[in-house]
Amino acid sequence: MIQDSKHGLKTFRNNLFSGAHLLVLGNYIAIYLFARDLAFQPDSPLFNRDVEKVDRQDDNAATRLFSATALNYLIKRHPEHAGQIVYLFVFGELVDAYQNRFISHRECIKMVLYARFFLETWRAYLKAAGYPEVRYLISREAVDITRILIDGLITLVIVHRDHMDGKIFPLLPWLHSSKVCEHVFGECRKIVKDFTYLDFLYMIPRLHILLQSVIKLLPSSNAKDRASGYAHSYYDTDDIDLAQLAVFPTDTEICDAAQDAWDEQESLWSLLGIRPADFLTPSPQNQTPFPSISSWFAPGQDPVPADVQVPFEHNPFDLADPASDSEDEVDDISEVVEADYLQHLVDNEETTRLRSTKDDDRMLDLTCAAVAIALDEQVVM
Repeated sequence: MIQDSKHGLKTFRNNLFSGAHLLVLGNYIAIYLFARDLAFQPDSPLFNRDVEKVDRQDDNAATRLFSATALNYLIKRHPEHAGQIVYLFVFGELVDAYQNRFISHRECIKMVLYARFFLETWRAYLKAAGYPEVRYLISREAVDITRILIDGLITLVIVHRDHMDGKIFPLLPWLHSSKVCEHVFGECRKIVKDFTYLDFLYMIPRLHILLQSVIKLLPSSNAKDRASGYAHSYYDTDDIDLAQLAVFPTDTEICDAAQDAWDEQESLWSLLGIRPADFLTPSPQNQTPFPSISSWFAPGQDPVPADVQVPFEHNPFDLADPASDSEDEVDDISEVVEADYLQHLVDNEETTRLRSTKDDDRMLDLTCAAVAIALDEQVVM
């Protein structure tokens, strides 16, 4: 049993829409705002309900967002949103490797390896650039789902190729997931809302009839449905080529597909302004530095910039100052000057719009110190 690929697609959509992560892809980002703007533009392939008051279990909304139509629209209207385009393309291809009925298994393996190489390169880039994954990568759960989908498809191909006792069976990857279980569970709840195992045993004959009727009367889902929850499409078998789905790639063909996937994902990162060779194989003599988050702050935005000019004759915390070479001189500085200096830093912090977590923690410590000194002065007075 493999993770439902459509559930994975909704997870990738929810990660894009989450405010807890800023997906940094090279010199670009992927964020919810771009998707919302896309939905509200004229002749957009998305509906407003796809981005506002979103049904998180709506299969059709996630499919529309990652569709080729939405990608083409985004490329033509907003080519500057390269990060968004690449994100939708890579993870849309991963799910399409399971859902597409008309491509070969070699191509499917190439598509999932494409996603694997892209994800690993993304993580290596964030590490080299100093971006914590917890904020600038998809969630840990999404990473796990991605790996399950990738390894699952490759495993299915190998099992059908090498472990069927010499018999040849077509591989239908869209049926090898938990999606069918979810559908059966949903049909059971139509019969008994909160059923037990005994209820399930008694409802099997009726459940069998219900599932047969679904297969015969609802062969396909409506792609234009909005906020419709689950969309069961594993019955969509029109023009399916079972002969092609019974042909499996050799080990050599899989290796060639892996090389093609690697080359293409490298080209994709080049579009994002990044050369993977710069950080995947760094050398001590020629190691390319990457901008860290601190580079986002313009001069004056840092709560405590390095070149701040303290408007006092002496900085009590600058131990490198020639006037304070000895520890005794530092101890002799009056508490009034210390309080004034700390208050200056606090005032400077209040006018700052953006700051890093490190600076935020530092300013909190300084604020507490200023309050403590002020209380001491009140006690003395």
